Amino acid sequence: MVYGYHTHYGFAVFMDNLVTRLKSSRYGCYLRGVYNGCLVYADDILSLSPSVCLMQKMLDICESFADDCDVRFNCTKFFALRIGPRFQCNCAALTLCGEPLIYATSAKYLGVYLTAAKSFKCSYDHIKLKFYRTFNALYSRCKASNSELVCLELFRSYCLPFLLYAVESTGPSTKAVRVLSRCIDSAVMKIFKLTSFENTAFIKSV
Repeated sequence: MVYGYHTHYGFAVFMDNLVTRLKSSRYGCYLRGVYNGCLVYADDILSLSPSVCLMQKMLDICESFADDCDVRFNCTKFFALRIGPRFQCNCAALTLCGEPLIYATSAKYLGVYLTAAKSFKCSYDHIKLKFYRTFNALYSRCKASNSELVCLELFRSYCLPFLLYAVESTGPSTKAVRVLSRCIDSAVMKIFKLTSFENTAFIKSV
C-alpha cells in the first residue's frame, strides 16, 4: 500500500488519466472483479497492490505519467505501509521519481489511521484523544447549568461524532469496540456523577 498527496493546484485535472493508466495495466488489487488498485479523493492517493514487485510497477507508471503530463510528485509526502503475515520482514525498497519511499508503521487516510499488521487493522488512539479533549472542554463549560440532560444532549451532538467517525467502515475488533464503549461509559459517569460502570448501561439504553 502506498499513500501520498500532491500540492500541484491543477492536480485533480490529471487524475482520471492516471487512474485509467493504472487500471489498464491490471496492476493492483481487485475486489470481486472491481479494480481497487488506485483510490483517489481530492489530492489524496492510495495505491493498493498484493506485492511489492507490482507496487513498484505501479509507481513506475506514476513516474511515467508525471513526465508525460508535467506533474511533479512531492515524494517526501509519500510512504508505504505493509499489511500481511510478512509485514515485518525486510523487503526491497520502493522508489518514486528516483526517491525511496519510507515504510511507515501507520498511515492516515481520510481521517482514519491504518496500521501495518498481519491483517487489516486500524488505530483508534487518536479518536480517543479527540473525544476526551472535546468532552472535557464541553463539560467544563456546561456543568454549571446543573442539567444532566443538557450535558447529555451536547455530548451526543458534539462528542460522539468524534468517537464514531468511520467506525462502520473500518470494522473495529471486539477489543476496540470495548475500548470505545468504555470512553462513552466514562463520559456518562462524569455527567451523572456515577460511581460504577455498571450503572451506565441503563442510561445508555434510554
